[in-house]
Amino acid sequence: MTDPTTEAEPSSEDSSLLESSLLSRRRLIAGALLGSASIAAAHDKVRIANVLPKVSQKARAQVSGASYALSGAAKSTSDGTVTDILLADHSSEPGVRLQWQAFSSPDPVFTLSLEARLTGDGDGSATNVETLLGPADVQTTSGTSGDEIFDWTEVWSTGSISLTSHSEITLDDFEANTAGTTVTRTVEVRITADTSELDNPVTDSAIAEIAVTNLDVIADVGGNAEIVIDE
Repeated sequence: MTDPTTEAEPSSEDSSLLESSLLSRRRLIAGALLGSASIAAAHDKVRIANVLPKVSQKARAQVSGASYALSGAAKSTSDGTVTDILLADHSSEPGVRLQWQAFSSPDPVFTLSLEARLTGDGDGSATNVETLLGPADVQTTSGTSGDEIFDWTEVWSTGSISLTSHSEITLDDFEANTAGTTVTRTVEVRITADTSELDNPVTDSAIAEIAVTNLDVIADVGGNAEIVIDE
């Protein structure tokens, strides 16, 4: 006969139910903790997004026209000497192109300068870079981003500029005074554009080889100078 004061041991089925109940509670607690952590992380992301500044597109610009400057005419005499070398002797054609993007203020004013030098290539020594034209201000009209082309005279108020305006460049640098000889010099031209929204000015450079040849080998007949600009 069983003693009524003795507690009956739980069956294996009861133990399984108890373990299952405890496991479910643990899962519920873990799920609640994970949910709270996810909500907190989401709030943190929102706070970070609100704190981070908006990244604006950086103002950019580009200038071109240096090759055009070197397409100017050069003149010569019959004895192999050169009377002038002109930059941009085509005043009726467009000469300078300005392109810009993402400016904060519309219709920016660009300040343009034209510089030139002789390089050390060919005959003779190099010269320093020197400003031949400018600085000159150009007013654009296309808003905060645009693409505009300006006539040479619209920018510089002149149809051309002599390369000899450079204090270190003379016509002697190009002359072929001896019959049958060629003098070759390399000219570099650079256009610089600057405006208040740019961290640094933008530039466009072009190089041309100017060859002066005295074609006639008979001295008493006289020579003829030929100038070839190879851009």
